[in-house]
Amino acid sequence: MASIEYVAFLDLLPGKAGTSYIGAVLVTDFLGVPVEFRCTHPVRPTEVQKQLYGSTLEKYIGAELCGKPLLKSVQNTPKLTIIKTDYLLAVRPDSVCPVLYVQRAGDVLSVDQGADRTPKELRVEPKNSALHAVVVRAHDRFSEDVSTAKEHLTDLLDSLDPLEPFGRITKAVEALIKQDVRFQ
Repeated sequence: MASIEYVAFLDLLPGKAGTSYIGAVLVTDFLGVPVEFRCTHPVRPTEVQKQLYGSTLEKYIGAELCGKPLLKSVQNTPKLTIIKTDYLLAVRPDSVCPVLYVQRAGDVLSVDQGADRTPKELRVEPKNSALHAVVVRAHDRFSEDVSTAKEHLTDLLDSLDPLEPFGRITKAVEALIKQDVRFQ
């Protein structure tokens, strides 16, 4: 790669005591070296909001209240955004780069193609034998993201497990909850 390229890892985590949610994004280079970390203050839905939103609450908080604003706020524009929770694909219509839901290959039951034969999911094998194959999926309206981002994902898999940064995000948010009363 001629210039430095970045990848964003976006997640929504439960806050302290499971009564809130914290959105976080970690931007790294393709070697996994962090260049930027941002997170939201805890979002605490009221009991009325929980009842009104029902099963759509996490998607709404994750995409609308946390994910989209976090991705707009990053200073280092990523070539690719990786998520590990499928409802965060809802950030894609407002994202400048492909957003891919990534799972370990063994966690996926099938690889599906639509009527237009554009893969909706794609298995990517790493060149590095120490890493595991992954399957990626794109937002339904942006199924071309799978093929568009394949080269970037292959480059990423040369040196980094694309799910490993989520553990770093979790630990960073846990540290914030312990250290800073604003996150409690």
